[in-house]
Amino acid sequence: AETLRRFRGIVLEQITDAVVLTDLQHRITFWNDSAKRIYGWTSQQTLGRDFTLLHRLVQPQRLTEALKILTEQGRYQG
Repeated sequence: AETLRRFRGIVLEQITDAVVLTDLQHRITFWNDSAKRIYGWTSQQTLGRDFTLLHRLVQPQRLTEALKILTEQGRYQG
């Protein structure tokens, strides 16, 4: 499990798009360097915080739609 977590971190850090992972309670569990570059917050500032801290950057309707898809299908990509 630790090897997979490290591998995931390495791969997700190479992506130039912002990658933000959350748990089902909307707490941020992963924040890559591109998210830092795009949004201006470090992972230390965001990890464990509620994803809605991005509410002014994410359209609430899109977040609601994404959560519905995640709940219904067990995954979301977008």
